[in-house]
Amino acid sequence: MSDTATAVETVVTEAYAPTESAAPEIVRRDEVREQILNADWKEDAELTAPSSEDAPLGSVRSPDEGPEAKTDTPVEPPAEAVIGDGATRIVVRSTDGKFTPAPDVKLEFTVGDKTYLKTPAELVRMARDGVAGQQYVSEARQFREQIPQLQQTLQVLQQELEAQAALNRELLNDESTYYERRSQWEQMNSPEARLARIEQERLHEEQTRRASYEQAQRQQIVQTYFQQELKPVQDEVISGYPEVSLEAKMGRISIDTLPLMVNGVIPPERLPEYKAYLAGPFREWVTAEAARVARVTAEQNARVQQTIQQSQRRAQQVVQSVGRQLAPNGKAAPDAPPPSPKPRTREEAKALIIGRSWQE
Repeated sequence: MSDTATAVETVVTEAYAPTESAAPEIVRRDEVREQILNADWKEDAELTAPSSEDAPLGSVRSPDEGPEAKTDTPVEPPAEAVIGDGATRIVVRSTDGKFTPAPDVKLEFTVGDKTYLKTPAELVRMARDGVAGQQYVSEARQFREQIPQLQQTLQVLQQELEAQAALNRELLNDESTYYERRSQWEQMNSPEARLARIEQERLHEEQTRRASYEQAQRQQIVQTYFQQELKPVQDEVISGYPEVSLEAKMGRISIDTLPLMVNGVIPPERLPEYKAYLAGPFREWVTAEAARVARVTAEQNARVQQTIQQSQRRAQQVVQSVGRQLAPNGKAAPDAPPPSPKPRTREEAKALIIGRSWQE
């Protein structure tokens, strides 16, 4: 016997050697037979075979066979009922589940402005390639979006690795450097140093909280001043004086307040100057501008009225001239009959009243 066979036999003997802690269970043939005989078996009549509707497609079951003869093996479809290009397979079945020869047809379909004429197998291949291509494009887009971040992370890790490698070389090459670094680390992490850092952090947080509170207070004060003091004056001078356009007012304010602005905004500490400007120079300017616009408008209206009157007089003169040219020679007949003479006596008045033509 070779050394290899001896080694294998030794391993097998040790693996299957009986031990006191894990003794194999002894199964007696008589006990097994007794368990089988005493089992509660159902009669054949009580067994109900599943219907053909519940049986999966591709399995063959005969209703005449008993439960011992039941089989559930898939049936390979015939070649004429299969459509596919090797990687993808479509099996054609009728409504009752039986295999049906695949139709020899071509399908015409339009995608966008392009029309295709493909067999079912080619259409399945196009659909599979399209889904796979969309997945690849989506994954490639995600990877491209992650590349800058990964490059930045890799650069940081490389810098940290290089720094750690340089420190390791320094500590291994010089023993004094190791003790110096050790001393620095102990000083930085001593109770006093940790307490000082905690105190510094607490002081920084307190300063930040105080600065935030003061900023909020300043904003509240500025908002109150704007609502109560500045906004009424600003609304009065801007909304009033309708003779002056809003564009002219805003342009004037922008030009005059340019020295007060810092980064395009009037700082809170200069808002009183802005209010004084609105109540003083700007009010004077807008008042004078409104008076000038009103005066110019009145002059324009007067000139328009004068022009209208002159046009009316010229039209009247033209009409009179045309009437004189078209009138016949001699004295023109009056347009209306002369009024009746007034009665001088009572009889004349009675006769005038009786002879008057009365209308219904």
